[in-house]
Amino acid sequence: MKYRILLFLAVMSQLPLAAQTPSWVKKASQAVFTLKTFNADGTLLASRNGFFIGSDGVAMSEYTPFKGAASAIVIDANGKEWPVSELLGANGIYDVARFRISGKVAGVLSHSSANANTDAKVWVLPYGLKKSATAHSAIVSRRELFDKNYAYYTLSKSMPEQFGGSPVLDDNGSLIAILQTETSAQQNSFAVSALFVDSLRLTGLSLNSGELRQTAMPIAIPEGKDDAIVSLFIAASVMDTLRYADYIGRFIRQYPKLPDGYISLARLHVSQNNYQQADDDLQQALRVAERKDDISYQQAQILFTMQRYDEAAAIFTRLAQKGISAADNYYNAAQCNLQKKDTAAYMALTDSALATFQKPYPRQAAPYLLARAQTNHDMRKYRLAVSDYNEYASIQGVRLTAAFYFQREQAEMAGRLYQQALDDIKQAISIDSGEYTYRAEKACVELRVGLLDDAISTATECIAMNSEESDGYLFLGLAQCLKRQTAEGLENLRKAQQLGNPQAEPLIAKYGSK
Repeated sequence: MKYRILLFLAVMSQLPLAAQTPSWVKKASQAVFTLKTFNADGTLLASRNGFFIGSDGVAMSEYTPFKGAASAIVIDANGKEWPVSELLGANGIYDVARFRISGKVAGVLSHSSANANTDAKVWVLPYGLKKSATAHSAIVSRRELFDKNYAYYTLSKSMPEQFGGSPVLDDNGSLIAILQTETSAQQNSFAVSALFVDSLRLTGLSLNSGELRQTAMPIAIPEGKDDAIVSLFIAASVMDTLRYADYIGRFIRQYPKLPDGYISLARLHVSQNNYQQADDDLQQALRVAERKDDISYQQAQILFTMQRYDEAAAIFTRLAQKGISAADNYYNAAQCNLQKKDTAAYMALTDSALATFQKPYPRQAAPYLLARAQTNHDMRKYRLAVSDYNEYASIQGVRLTAAFYFQREQAEMAGRLYQQALDDIKQAISIDSGEYTYRAEKACVELRVGLLDDAISTATECIAMNSEESDGYLFLGLAQCLKRQTAEGLENLRKAQQLGNPQAEPLIAKYGSK
């Protein structure tokens, strides 16, 4: 009998004690709740303690329950359920989260303004209905500071796993920390400063954080409008359509006089082919915008997406004529006309974009020069194209890509500027020596200018690079025939024909009859 009594006392000594419960426990327990999170299919994901720190429904708990969660509720000390409306911040390192419920609450914990000292007595208050609330005492055995002002506590006793997320309070009932869930049997418990959790705030870039990307819970809109606008941009790339639509809606409710929410909603409606609603959204953006020109630009972009090219071009042109990003907007208007296949209008507006610069052209003019060169090239105005390609190259001031030299070489060949074409194709090969197309083109140019020995050498290199391509055999055979090496030439032309080259047959007929 004596042995069993001693064993009972030994076991009880390992459990957290609730003796001498402070008088404030009953009131404080009104702020403590159970948090339950759910998967998208409604199945229970996790359950933890948590507590309110603001009468507007702001609360704290651990972050882990929100991983993968699509929704959550809290059950307060009266047994009433409240939906969690949005996350206000999270930190995965210390496993804490700050969030808000939909509704006003009666019980709220007040912060202590200072960290608890080592050897201080503290109380852990887990969730319980108001008639069964019990606090469990412990001693702060160690305190470590992080981020200069916040404390990470080691408590003298091990608390049960189900206490995770409970508030840790001082002898006066002021909030000190949040208890972390125990994952294995230990002699101690650990807690993170509640002041740190309450400092968690969303910025414009928060949606990119690992914590918020691992949850499907609604995320609050940042409090500052600049951060809110940045977050709206990021939300488009990190959220699915339903969550993004909800985010835009909450942005508009929080910032009804900012046009950015209506513009984002218009873009979303365009992506869903809901053009009338998108137009309504744009009109609302214009009504609330202080700088109408900024909204006009967005409106023109959306009209372009909606394939309303005349309206978009008119807006872009008007902005350009007002001196607002003139070169860009003339070129945007040009693109509208290109979509309509109105090449003349496209070229005129591209000219207008370039006319906003003075010669010698600055580097900012390079994209418009290249665009005009490519259009002249497509219109078979080869020498005009080469002129613009040359201007483009001169203002870049750096070594250009092999693709550029090949592109310019094509215009030079068509414009019968053979020496320039040969120089450019050599330059392309020097940059990308492994590209078969460039080497085959070099053989073609050498044939055109009568450098037959060079053409034979280059064509032989082509065959060595890829013996299954026909061009090398074609150019080698033609060069040999032109050098009166007819037998060898015809043999290579027939090989080109076998590989499917349509140019080989007429050449075989021509040189085989001689």
